[in-house]
Amino acid sequence: MSIFGKLKLKLKLKYGFIAVSFMIILYIGHWSTEEISSKHVSYKKDKTGGVHFAVITQTEECLSSTYLSQTYFRNGTFCQCHVYVVSFRKPCTHNTSPHIHYIYNSTVGWTEGRNIGYTTAKNYYSESYLYYIFLDDDVKLQFNYNSPRVARYSKIPPLKAFMNFLLESLPAIAVPNCENHYLQYCPENIRSSLYFRSYKYDAIFNAFHRDVVHTLLPYNSKYEKKSFWLSQLYLIMKTFVMYYGQLVRVEYVRVKNAKHRSYPRGHIGDRNITSAMVNEIKSEIPMKYRNHSVFGYLDIVRLLIPCIPILEKRPSIVPFKTMYQGNELLLQGNKVIRTKYQGGGRA
Repeated sequence: MSIFGKLKLKLKLKYGFIAVSFMIILYIGHWSTEEISSKHVSYKKDKTGGVHFAVITQTEECLSSTYLSQTYFRNGTFCQCHVYVVSFRKPCTHNTSPHIHYIYNSTVGWTEGRNIGYTTAKNYYSESYLYYIFLDDDVKLQFNYNSPRVARYSKIPPLKAFMNFLLESLPAIAVPNCENHYLQYCPENIRSSLYFRSYKYDAIFNAFHRDVVHTLLPYNSKYEKKSFWLSQLYLIMKTFVMYYGQLVRVEYVRVKNAKHRSYPRGHIGDRNITSAMVNEIKSEIPMKYRNHSVFGYLDIVRLLIPCIPILEKRPSIVPFKTMYQGNELLLQGNKVIRTKYQGGGRA
């Protein structure tokens, strides 16, 4: 064989090997992406065409341009939702979207405004929504550094990814990551987990399964004049009693809000108020649970550090589930030292 023939053969072998290697890399990358998307984010189009979500919010008059965009609630088919808006300053007179319903009431505060939206949604739709999503009117959702790569570089909006998680995993209650408030307290080896059990949750964005929402709501408005925060604190405490370990924080979707209106705040640490709340919660639940040891933790529920990754999918929703099996709170006096942790890694 001539020198040129040998050189030609070597080039064929060299670039043939490179081409094959490149194809193998592409295949592995494609497989990995598909596995992540189906396991964690799910970009498969829902073909049921059903309305799964009641979205409830409050605003001065009409929804913001952000909420009326395609990535939020502009298209009722895309979000598979009905939106209920309680307007508290002026009635919205230019609504053109049949899936968005405005309720004008200028006399209510934050708590009763959410209750009106919830009651309207419950009575409006003959079939029960699968999830009731409560959110402030200025919420922005985004993927964060903890999101799978396939989520950050996909065309699906964070809100849709969160809704897809609800439909796939069916948690009792789910919330997004609220500006990374909690991860700083978790051990580094589990910070990459996508889903955590949580104990306290900000009112900014909450999703309740239909089997749960009617047992927790309506919101307790008794303490609203002192502080709007107390309505959510009561809900947190009631959730802690009834659905301990069944509240999921979706770590890869982050939520934040831009507005900070003036409203009554504080009183979270008022022991007289929390004691009254404990007694009220006891009066609302079956007698056999009223002396459970869980009530000894309620005064310190705001101190609990939620660092338990979720390992199971589609867990059963059971009120008053056995509360301290394998994940007991270790206490020293009145201070939480740590939360016993089992398992790790991605959910």
